Amino acid sequence: MYRKIVVKVGTNVLTRADGRLDLTIISNLVDQLAILKQAGVEVVLVSSGAVGAARSLFSDLHKMNKVVRRQLLSSVGQTRLLQVYQTFLEHH
Repeated sequence: MYRKIVVKVGTNVLTRADGRLDLTIISNLVDQLAILKQAGVEVVLVSSGAVGAARSLFSDLHKMNKVVRRQLLSSVGQTRLLQVYQTFLEHH
């Protein structure tokens, strides 16, 4: 058995076809990571998905400059994504 693993999940894993977060996938991921942790494996999660996490919070994104839009979504989404992970992790 491994003592330590790094799990890298990309935006395509964490988001639905419309680009928004897939909470079912994230919940399942957290459950699997918790199982590893309970088995004594040190787990490091590297996660993308910040842009997808913020996409549902804004309605008129198409009017923004592409670079500004991406910066906005990344900065707001990072906090939201961490909150989603925390919510699911609290169950463990």
